[in-house]
Amino acid sequence: MSRAITALFQLDALSRHADQLRQALDGGDQSRLELALNLAEADFNHPECLRAGTKEEQRSFCFHHSKITAQSFLLIHGFTACPFEMRELGERLYRQGHNVFGVRLAGHGTRVEDFAKVGATDWKNSGYLGLGICSLLGRRVTVIGESMGGALAPILAVQFSELIERLILCAPAFRFVNRMAYLARWYPARRLFPENDMGVQYDWQRPYWYGKIPTSRVGELLKIAAEGWKTGPKLKTPTLIIHALNDRIVRYQGSRKFYDTLSGLAEGRKKLILFPNGHHNLTIDLNPRKSEVFQWIADFIRN
Repeated sequence: MSRAITALFQLDALSRHADQLRQALDGGDQSRLELALNLAEADFNHPECLRAGTKEEQRSFCFHHSKITAQSFLLIHGFTACPFEMRELGERLYRQGHNVFGVRLAGHGTRVEDFAKVGATDWKNSGYLGLGICSLLGRRVTVIGESMGGALAPILAVQFSELIERLILCAPAFRFVNRMAYLARWYPARRLFPENDMGVQYDWQRPYWYGKIPTSRVGELLKIAAEGWKTGPKLKTPTLIIHALNDRIVRYQGSRKFYDTLSGLAEGRKKLILFPNGHHNLTIDLNPRKSEVFQWIADFIRN
C-alpha cells in the first residue's frame, strides 16, 4: 500500500508534498496522521474559500478520531454542489468510528467566477488530493461519490485499486435526462447558449448549489461522465450503485447499463439498487428515502 500511496503523491496534484510523504511513512502512524490533517486544513483554507468568505459547511471537512482508523472514507459531492451535500453522511460514518474526508471539488462552493475557470482536470486533481488524505487517515479507503462525484469515483478506483477497498456510487452522472446537455460539447451551442440555468432552488439551497453556470462547464462535466463510464470493465473494486427511478437530472438507465459493464466483478462483489419515490440528491433531506440510502450504504460497508 505504501508503494501505491507514493505513486499517488507523484501526481501533479500532490507532488509538492512527496518529500513530506516520505518522511511521514518513515515516521509511522502519528506522522501519517499529522500530514493528513495538515493537507486537510490547507484544503479547508483554500484561497478560493478565503476570497469568497465561505461558510464552514461549504468547505471540505475532515472528521477524525486523532488516530489512523481501519477504514477511512472519501466523500465526493456533485456538479455545482459543495461538501455540504455529503456532510450528514460523513457525520454518520464518523460516529461509527471511521475517519472521514469530504473533498471540495475545485471551483465549487465559492463563486461562479471560480467555477468558470476550472474543469475536468481540476476536479480529478481534487479527487486525487482527497484520496491522498484518506490513504493517510485509514488502512483501507472507501470512496462514496454522488452525481458527478459518482462518475469521478471509479476513475480513482481504476487508477489506484490498491488503495480503494470499496466504491459506492450515488446517482452517478453517466446519462442525463436533459439531452440538451450534450450540446455543451460543441462551441456553437456554447456560444448560442452561454449560460445554463440549473433549475428552481429553495432559499436554503442557494449557498450550497450554483443556480446559473457557464454552459462550457457542462461540457467539462461530460468529460468526467465519459471517462468514468469507460472504467466499468476495468473495475476490480467491490461496487454499490444506488439510483432513484424518478431522478429528474440523471437517468437511472445509465446506472443500470454501467452495472452491466462491471464484467471484472463477480455477482457478490457488485450491487445495484434502483428504487422509487426518491430524488437525484440522495444524501440530503430532499430525498424522502435518505435514511434508507444511508442504511444501504451501511449494509454494504459491513458486508
